[in-house]
Amino acid sequence: MKERLFIPIAIALIILMAYNVAIAFAATKMQRQHLLSAIEHLPASTDCLFLGNSLMEAGCDPGAFESSWAPTNSSPMAANLGLGATTPVEHYLILKQALSRPVAAAPTSLRYPGSFEVITATNTGAVVQRYMDKLLESSTVP
Repeated sequence: MKERLFIPIAIALIILMAYNVAIAFAATKMQRQHLLSAIEHLPASTDCLFLGNSLMEAGCDPGAFESSWAPTNSSPMAANLGLGATTPVEHYLILKQALSRPVAAAPTSLRYPGSFEVITATNTGAVVQRYMDKLLESSTVP
C-alpha cells in the first residue's frame, strides 16, 4: 500500500519542483526585474529621473531629452524609470529604490506624468518629500 502512494507523491513533487524552476526562470525575464537591474546600474551622475506608468515608459526618450537641452557645458544625464501597469505607490517605491543607491549627487529633478511642473530640490530627501506632496495633492482633488 505504501509503495503505491509513493510513486504518485514522488511524481507530484517532481512536477511541483519543475513548475517552481519555470517560475523562477520566468521571473528573471519580467519587466520589473529589468527595471530593478536598470536602477542598480544607474550612472552616479544622473541628474533627472522620469517616473510613471506605461505612458512614461513608452513616451519618454532620455536621449532626446539630453540632446535637446540648451547648449551649455554639459547636458543633464537623464533616466527613464517608467514601468507599465503601475500606480503612484509603486512609483514612490521605484523612486525610493533609485535614491537609496550611493550616487555622487542625488538627482535634482523628477518628472512625473500629470503634473506640468518638474519637481526640483537640492537633496534626496527634499525630492522625495516634494514628490509625496504632489501625490497627496493629486489624490485629494475631486
